Amino acid sequence: MKNYLKCLLLILPFILASCEEDTEPQQVGQFDAGIFVSNEGNYGEGDGSLSFISSAGVVSNNLFSAVNGKALGDVVQSLHVGAGQLFAVVNNSNKIEAMTLDSLKSTYTITDVSLPRYMVSHYGVGFVSEWVSFSDPGRVTLFDLETGVIDKSITTDFGAEGLIISEGKLFVSNNFTTTVSVIDLASEEVVASIQVGHSPAGMALDADGDVWVVCSGGYDANYAPLNDGKLVELNPASFEVKTETDLDANLSGKIAVAPSGRTIYYLMGNKVYSLSTDAPEGGQVWVDEASAVSFYGLGVDQSGNVYAADAKGFAENGEVFVYSPAGAFQTKYNVGRGPNGFAFN
Repeated sequence: MKNYLKCLLLILPFILASCEEDTEPQQVGQFDAGIFVSNEGNYGEGDGSLSFISSAGVVSNNLFSAVNGKALGDVVQSLHVGAGQLFAVVNNSNKIEAMTLDSLKSTYTITDVSLPRYMVSHYGVGFVSEWVSFSDPGRVTLFDLETGVIDKSITTDFGAEGLIISEGKLFVSNNFTTTVSVIDLASEEVVASIQVGHSPAGMALDADGDVWVVCSGGYDANYAPLNDGKLVELNPASFEVKTETDLDANLSGKIAVAPSGRTIYYLMGNKVYSLSTDAPEGGQVWVDEASAVSFYGLGVDQSGNVYAADAKGFAENGEVFVYSPAGAFQTKYNVGRGPNGFAFN
């Protein structure tokens, strides 16, 4: 406790930024409502960070290091909220940082993971996808949310990436392949492998519980894009492909769904696209943001507001653009370098 207080005295005030100016934190426990932002940082530089946008629109940057007196790590890949904690999955540092939601004080660190990517949780168990390496099959590792103790790992396919749970099954997109693996949560075994498309990545659930997968698209022998990206809808009970929407382009692996579960959002360049789950013949440009370099992260809050993160080519700190459910620009926030995702608390 003494070390924690000493750390706070040395580093306060927080580096806080709203749209226009720095602002002091209000109090410990100010993270009870708002949006956490994962800032990837530059690969190899260890400058990944955590930001928070409060319900009042105040931005707090570099929060993990400010509270805990240490860097968050190299390539902060994603965030997850569960069991009263915030989890940061740090890819190139090969770790998962767990922290309390009220103060962001570190509770434990998991280091026995290899190139971890994304995380979900279910009945006290955390599931994290891992690439492992670029030559070995990926896997999903299970751990106790309270203690951080790893239980087991389940091998899937190369480049284990996105995770989502439906119908008692864990769906795992395998980004280096064309497959989605299905793990039965009762037996904790892989029970199916579904062919979807090149480079499956992010996933979302619609109002009917169907799983939507964004396939980013492949490359030819000369690394030219094949422009075969698509959205694939899966029946979570039968594992059958219900619909495929060809997008005739390579695209971002990020996907989000509106609170209604009837609208899917995805990214290409500086544009946000929307697609109706009831008529998935093709998406349409929902937002075309001329002031953005290229959107790198995507999220939707419970009110239907859409958050799009612009990494600015990693040449400078990024920005988060906020749009109303109707697609009208609301505001934007300055965050850390390489913002790539959100966790809503």
